[in-house]
Amino acid sequence: MKASENEKRMDAAEAYALIQRQLYPTQLTYIQKLVFLGSWNGKSYADLAQETGYDFNYLKEVGSQVWGLLSNALGERVTKKNLALVIQGGGVSPLGSTRRLATTSGRPGRPLGANSGVYVMRPPLESNLRQAITQPGCLLHLEGPQGTGKTSLVHHVLSEVAYMGWSTVYLNMHQVDGAILAVPRAFWRWLCTCLTQALGLDESVDTYWNEDLGGKGSCTSFLEYALLSANDRPLVLVLDDLQVLENYPQAAMELGQLLQVWYATLAHPTLWEQLRLVLVHRPLIHLDAAWMPPLVHGEFSLQTLPFTLEHAQILAERLEVTADPAALEDLVAFVGGNPYLVHAGLVAGAWSQPEALLHLEPVQQHLSIKEHLINSHALLTHVWHQFLHNPDQVSPQNRWVRILARLGLVRHEGDQPSISCRLYHQALAHIGV
Repeated sequence: MKASENEKRMDAAEAYALIQRQLYPTQLTYIQKLVFLGSWNGKSYADLAQETGYDFNYLKEVGSQVWGLLSNALGERVTKKNLALVIQGGGVSPLGSTRRLATTSGRPGRPLGANSGVYVMRPPLESNLRQAITQPGCLLHLEGPQGTGKTSLVHHVLSEVAYMGWSTVYLNMHQVDGAILAVPRAFWRWLCTCLTQALGLDESVDTYWNEDLGGKGSCTSFLEYALLSANDRPLVLVLDDLQVLENYPQAAMELGQLLQVWYATLAHPTLWEQLRLVLVHRPLIHLDAAWMPPLVHGEFSLQTLPFTLEHAQILAERLEVTADPAALEDLVAFVGGNPYLVHAGLVAGAWSQPEALLHLEPVQQHLSIKEHLINSHALLTHVWHQFLHNPDQVSPQNRWVRILARLGLVRHEGDQPSISCRLYHQALAHIGV
C-alpha cells in the first residue's frame, strides 16, 4: 500500500533511523548518510556537490551503493526517485530491530570502523586528508596524541577512496614482530608480503627479491613492477603507529632514506605518483625528526583536532545519551577535548561528575601511558615538574615544552603555555616529585 498524498511525510532523521534498523548490523558511512539525507530532502547530486565539495560523479557512485544496500535489505528496488515512496509507503516497517545504535559503536579507545554510526566529523580534518590523498605522489604525516582518533579518521577516509575504485592497504606497526624490526632487511620483506596478501596478488615476493639488491632495493623493485606498473589505479598505503620505530632506530632511518628515494630520485616519477603513502603516529620523543623525509614535492602534514562542545553533543546524540549542555561542556574542559576521554565519560555516565573518570580502568590505562611518556626522558620529566610547581619559569620556546604540547599534555593560551586540562593536572601531579 502506497502512501497517500495527504499522509504526513516523515522527516529525514526519522527516515534515516528506520533504514538503519533495517540495515543492521551494517551502518552507513558518513558520505552514504549525507547522500541519503540529501536525497530524502529533495536535493540533487549537483546540489550536494556544491554544498559539500565532493565530486559530482563520486556522489552518484556513493548513491548507487546506498540504493543497492537498501534494495537488498528491503527486497524491493530502491532508487533516488522512489526513495520516499518505498520507505514511507510500506517498504520499511517502523518496528525493525530495536537494538540501540550504541551497541555497534565499539568501546571507547578502539578505532571506529568505516561504517561506525558514532564517528564524529571534525572539519576540515577529513576533507584535508582526503584532498591530500588525491594528490599524485602524496606523502603525508598524520600526527596526534594518544586517543585523538587518528586511526578512526584514516579508516573513514579510506572507505571513501575505496568507493572510487582505488586500492587501499592499512598496516599497523604493532603487527610486526620485534625480531623483524630489529633486522631492516626482514622488515622490507615483511612489508612486501603484507602488500601481497592484502591486495590478493598471485605472484610471490620471491619473484622480485634479489639479495644483491638488498632489502630496500628488492622492496622498491617489488612495488614498481608487481604493484604500480601492473595497476592503473592509485594505491593508498597507510603505515600506522610508526612511533613503534622509536625502539628500532636503524629501521626508522632506513625507512626515511627509502622514502626520499621513492619520491625524489626514481627514474619513473609518473609511475610512482600512483602511490599515496600516509604515515600515522603519535608525537615522537626519542627519534630525531631527521628520520622523517624532508619536505619534498607533494608532501603534507596534518594533526588531529580535539573535540569541541559541539562534537561532544553530536557524539552524545549518537550514543543516545542525554546530557545537560553545561555538564557536557565541563566534561570537555576537564579532559581537554580528548575524543577518547569524552567518549569514555559519556559511556560511563560521568558527564555530571567528570572526576569519576579518574576511577575508570580504561582512563587509568590512558593516564598510565601518559605517565610512561613523561618519564621516558629526564628533561621531559623536569619540564613537566616545572609546569606543576613553577609554570611561570617555563619557556614556551623550550623543545620539551613543544613535545609536551604535541603529546596533548600542554596547551598554549596567549604567550604562556599551561597544562592542557584538569584531568592531567590532578592525575599526573605526582610525576617528578
